[in-house]
Amino acid sequence: MSKPYPYFSGQSGARPRLISEVLNQPDSILSELRRKVLELQHLNALLGEFLDNPILEHVQIAATHGDQLVLAADAPAWGHRVRYLAPAIVDFLHSRGELEHIHSARILVRPPPRGA
Repeated sequence: MSKPYPYFSGQSGARPRLISEVLNQPDSILSELRRKVLELQHLNALLGEFLDNPILEHVQIAATHGDQLVLAADAPAWGHRVRYLAPAIVDFLHSRGELEHIHSARILVRPPPRGA
């Protein structure tokens, strides 16, 4: 029978696990989340090599879904601008040896949270 919370058994005498142990466990949900975060940070750093300010302050790579790159803009005007740059962004990432399975981009407009 599997335990509902594999990171802490709850049994008397069992020790809590260090977060580093959980994050480095290959089949952990948290390790998968960590891997995705690191991948997005890397891709956004590359995006910073392609885009200049001020657009870079308003656009980021949000995800990949299948063969599609998802770019998020914080306002419709920035989304409109990056829509024209999207094919060049995909080409740039390919030239850097990244995301060669990506063939298109989708733009989402997500305003920043209030007070941010």
